[in-house]
Amino acid sequence: MPTTSSTIASLLVLIAAIYILALRPPLSKLSTTKAPPNKRRMPSSEQSIRLPSSGAPGLLADLGSDVAVILTHPWGPLGGNMHNNVVQAGARYFQQSLGISTLRFDFVGWQLSWGSYQAQQVEEAANFLLHGGEEEDNNDNNHHKKRPTKILLVGYSYGSLLAASASANIPECVGVVSIAPPWSVKHWLLLFNSGHHLRQAQAREDLPKLFITGDHDNFTSETVFSKTLETFPSDTTTGVVLPNLDHFFHRREKDAMKEIGKWLLKVFPKCQGDLKQLASGKVFE
Repeated sequence: MPTTSSTIASLLVLIAAIYILALRPPLSKLSTTKAPPNKRRMPSSEQSIRLPSSGAPGLLADLGSDVAVILTHPWGPLGGNMHNNVVQAGARYFQQSLGISTLRFDFVGWQLSWGSYQAQQVEEAANFLLHGGEEEDNNDNNHHKKRPTKILLVGYSYGSLLAASASANIPECVGVVSIAPPWSVKHWLLLFNSGHHLRQAQAREDLPKLFITGDHDNFTSETVFSKTLETFPSDTTTGVVLPNLDHFFHRREKDAMKEIGKWLLKVFPKCQGDLKQLASGKVFE
């Protein structure tokens, strides 16, 4: 007769298999997440790096801005990585429209886990941007033009759970954006450790937070989205439900970027209507 622990492990594997095989999006939507971007799609300012402790590979666009954006990707077992369509759209938006440095990276380690190691990688990414570390390209030892002093976290799907959690341990973080947070399935994604990550996300009550979802999200209903939002401080939390949109934002990535822009203008009024002021850092003074 199998032990209790082995039975639980088998059940979790079965749940993961069902999640992957039965709930995965059409291949046409997954195609943008699996293939590495070509030169036309990938911003030319990005260079390959590796986070010094975890060894996680990433792409850094150092534009010398005072604030830098860290973008985190969906669940790896479903094909999620830093080349995901929403993550790429975020990188383009902040780099090309706002002139802000970005770092996107691939989570390393087994992603059917408590998520603690992945949250630590978000913290490591912030430390790398703020303080530096050994980089993959040894021919460019002075890669950073100017180190940022502030961090903005932007997470999509599974990555949104971990970015929000990591914000508690990044004092320099000035805001968190969560796109399509999979709150209805967070227990399975984080092996019943989601309560910890949610508490971490709520720890800094004064930290501005934006949550974006679609009214046809495949994994989280509007009811769950609204109820979870209510657990965050109302004066620093903004929730947006976009119409006729599912979890994958296929060809609707710009809608999410538009909402991010509106939110940034709201929470940083010193921009005075010009989001490019964010890069200078004056809006944070």
